[in-house]
Amino acid sequence: MHFQHLLPTVLLLICFPAAWSADDVTPLKRPGPKILFLGDSITAAGHYVDDIETCLLLHDRKNLPTIVALGLGSETVSGLTEPVHPFPRPNVHARLERVLKRIKPDLVVACYGMNDGIYHPFSAGRFAAFQQGILTLIEKSHAIGAKVTLLTPTPWAGSVIKVSGPAPGQPYGFQTPFADYNDVLRQYADWVLSLSGKENVDTIDVRTPMLLHLKKSYTSRDPIHPNRFGHELMAEAILGDWGYETGNEIIRTGVSGRSDDKKWREVRKLVAARRSIFDKALLWDIGHDRPGKPLKITLAEAQRRAATIDRQIAEVASPVSFRVSVRSVRRVFYNGEHNAFTDLVRFHGRMFLTFRSCPDGHMVHPTSSIIVMTSDDGSGWRQVHRFSVPKRDTRDPHFLVFNDQLFVFTGTWYCGASSPERYDLNQHLGYGVVTTDGDRWTDPFQLEGTYGHYVWRAASHGETAYLCGRRKRGFAETNSRAERDPLVESALLESQDGRNWKHRGLFQNEFGDETAFLFVPDGSAMAVARTGGRRNAQLCRAQPPYISWTRIELDRYIGGPLLAKWGDRYVVGGRQTNDQPARMSLYWLVGEQLQEFVSLPSGGDCSYPGFLELEDGSALVSYYSSHEQSDDRQPITAIYLAHLTK
Repeated sequence: MHFQHLLPTVLLLICFPAAWSADDVTPLKRPGPKILFLGDSITAAGHYVDDIETCLLLHDRKNLPTIVALGLGSETVSGLTEPVHPFPRPNVHARLERVLKRIKPDLVVACYGMNDGIYHPFSAGRFAAFQQGILTLIEKSHAIGAKVTLLTPTPWAGSVIKVSGPAPGQPYGFQTPFADYNDVLRQYADWVLSLSGKENVDTIDVRTPMLLHLKKSYTSRDPIHPNRFGHELMAEAILGDWGYETGNEIIRTGVSGRSDDKKWREVRKLVAARRSIFDKALLWDIGHDRPGKPLKITLAEAQRRAATIDRQIAEVASPVSFRVSVRSVRRVFYNGEHNAFTDLVRFHGRMFLTFRSCPDGHMVHPTSSIIVMTSDDGSGWRQVHRFSVPKRDTRDPHFLVFNDQLFVFTGTWYCGASSPERYDLNQHLGYGVVTTDGDRWTDPFQLEGTYGHYVWRAASHGETAYLCGRRKRGFAETNSRAERDPLVESALLESQDGRNWKHRGLFQNEFGDETAFLFVPDGSAMAVARTGGRRNAQLCRAQPPYISWTRIELDRYIGGPLLAKWGDRYVVGGRQTNDQPARMSLYWLVGEQLQEFVSLPSGGDCSYPGFLELEDGSALVSYYSSHEQSDDRQPITAIYLAHLTK
């Protein structure tokens, strides 16, 4: 397909401010032409446009166009307004020249007519105003070198959705329409189709497919606006005219071919999210005459968010192009104790590995300690530091490289002098140690601002360090885990020095748990969070200043989650069960889906991985597991290191 006849020039996204280049921030290329959709509230809803773009993304990436939908509710091409309308209907010609100048489209797709008859009986004068409006739109589009595709008006569904007309003496309007208004639109549609022989003008009949399935195309008591099914019919009619065979037989059968296509639904969701941000911001930035409040974000911010979504679209729409091989897996540490909860990092040219070791086992014990090891090449490892905190259980150590220092943070349960039967999250306190050279380490110090917080993974962005810390809402007193879990929040803390911390936002506001997070190139943050009560994990995202987070449920539980970048893709890791024995698994994060690519030798008490990409593009993954046995056939819990290549 099928757009080469419009323009042979290779195009990349719409350029607005010259300093901004979408190609710098997104791998999603749009080498096809620029297509501008104009219309009333049906186009403003955008569902048929989203369907079209989704199909093109999945079926014809090599000719993918840039699609911009700037439909405007209540708009006409005729300039007419019924007297009972709450405000003068906006006229597309009041903004058309600005839109064309800004977008510079190669193709203008216009869908008008529903509002142009202003819900009255047929009138030659109103019909002439519609005709002149369409002809002027064609003329102005041709003047900038754009071709035009006219869509017929969609049906008015008064024959299947009963709407009362005006009382005697009252005027017609969109709420009190002429009973046979659909016949008025038929005459408008017939005239639109008659223009198909005009030079550089194409026409597409979206009306007839919807008439075939009229009752399914509209919902409730609204005979004006098609529902999602109706929009899908419109999209298939347009795609069919453009030469695509999508395999969706909805027009013939009245049954959507998309209902079971998980990938299509996911891509479409992202396409719709992008349009709701970028196209809406652009609509207000260009300007129009309809009353209303603009989006609360600037066009520049909308562009940045759209670029982030483009990256997600590219990941979801493209198949994973490589496999991962396990080059080796070896046990790197076992000392007869319970060893668990790992992390990996590179600092000053050396690799560092950290984990917890405890002679009394997995649970909460004041005998636990944190071990830090180092290696020059990942083969031989030596211990460089071991620390504990009196009367506290130390666990879940994590690295942070910040201000040219290497920190190790640990969450600590209060125990007292012996292993407690009960312990309280409200008494949790973060501790840290730090080094400037990897060999000489400070004594443990309290992380100020973390009392009552179970600190976990950390990351930095710019001149600020960030830390996950889960806590009970309001530091509530609870008597059981079932009572506690719904109250737990996963909080984002921030620091300028790695020692003093304050609250920034909430990854999760209920059932909060261990959260791995990182920052993407556009400055936004992404996180994968375990969820309390053994619920499925969540994918969380936020824009600066990282206060407001969106949360999407993933399709599985993940214990001790990892989130890391490997090349140009994101890796998620952790313990999964899925009604099977526990194992340590790694996944590609593709959009909002997890695609498992390896399950490492593991079992029982296991997981909590660290990840380190090597200079040759391979990677090391640390984790713990209890799948092996000692000489006397007792399970051991040891630290393992896997070397992966792709």
